[in-house]
Amino acid sequence: MTVYEPMDELFRKACRDRAREVNPDLDEVTLSKILEETEDMYQQGYIRNACRMRIRQERPNLDESGVDQIMKFTAMPPMLLVVSALAERTHLPEEERKQLVAAIMAQRVC
Repeated sequence: MTVYEPMDELFRKACRDRAREVNPDLDEVTLSKILEETEDMYQQGYIRNACRMRIRQERPNLDESGVDQIMKFTAMPPMLLVVSALAERTHLPEEERKQLVAAIMAQRVC
């Protein structure tokens, strides 16, 4: 399992800029919330869990060690991609937005 490292200031600025590109109407509070949600998605394993679920659905006869082996070679999506997806879905409630973005990211990488 990879250890999550918080965003540094330069990367945080790049994420803010990316969110503004996707949704120019975002205010500072919403931008900060999106960045917090992005970090939370990686810390809490939303995307990893969605990938595991997707693998289990596609290969129902695979045991946990088989899923673990596949996950070892599954790269997580870039944070900027997650920021963009969250910024596009600010109309949804927070938990629903995180779950949806995790499912979308899993579809892309798993």
